[in-house]
Amino acid sequence: PTGGPGKARVAIDGGMADLRKTEGAYRITITARGISVIGEKDDGVRNGMERVAQLAFAKDGKLYIPTGRIEDEPGREFRGVHLFVGPQARPFQERLWTRVLRPLGLNRVVLQCERTAWDTLPGISTSMTMPKPELTKLFDWYRSQAVEPIPLVQSWGHAEWIFANGKNLELAYNRDVPYALDPRKPEVRPLLNRLWDEIIAATKAKTIHFGLDEVDMRGMEPVDDALVTRMWQEHLPFLGTIAKRHGVGMMLWGDALLAPGEAPDAAFGRTKAHAQARRD
Repeated sequence: PTGGPGKARVAIDGGMADLRKTEGAYRITITARGISVIGEKDDGVRNGMERVAQLAFAKDGKLYIPTGRIEDEPGREFRGVHLFVGPQARPFQERLWTRVLRPLGLNRVVLQCERTAWDTLPGISTSMTMPKPELTKLFDWYRSQAVEPIPLVQSWGHAEWIFANGKNLELAYNRDVPYALDPRKPEVRPLLNRLWDEIIAATKAKTIHFGLDEVDMRGMEPVDDALVTRMWQEHLPFLGTIAKRHGVGMMLWGDALLAPGEAPDAAFGRTKAHAQARRD
């Protein structure tokens, strides 16, 4: 930066170096003569420059940066948030990440995006639906910011979205409470195969998220734990074939895989035996 015409320039140098630290780590050295930012890979340089910007402050009409040395290293490789889509999602999320989340060093977003205008599922659009071209632009923007976007589309429970406007009720476990897909129905697998083909083509994702939380929360009363476990044992391997076919990683929520006492919260696997069978 410069202090204006005729003022002394402040030298800035740096780049990537092997700091033998977690990717995203950085070292900042600030003296009266200049600023040096060294990062562990590109993510480290970006994090370091974000921190330099945060250090700057104005006083008496001038811009100051304190001298000193900072070394910082991420405590986790995965530093992310869970967000949702909608008609205004792209401009809002670009502001949110530019102003808040990226300067904090976050590098992942699990973007729940089932409420997108998918060609595979006509007739389910509502006021919450996002146009597919906007979703593609949002995923591309995240990658331009060195943030990995992960599409989350609920593929069993929390499937109210697929039954919107009274559509696809023949796929529901309970037509009167259209909340969960019934993975035993033969029409479910071809539909999910086509849908995930479309999702991955639109998002170019390297990792995908199937949801699978609270699958028996509604419409299965009283819950048959053994039946849910059998459906789990059939459905999860099938979803795994989708990820394998596309060569991408897969994620899911863990609550249905944990029994009470195995986690401080959201342990909905009912019993240790059923939770273990689902994890297996």
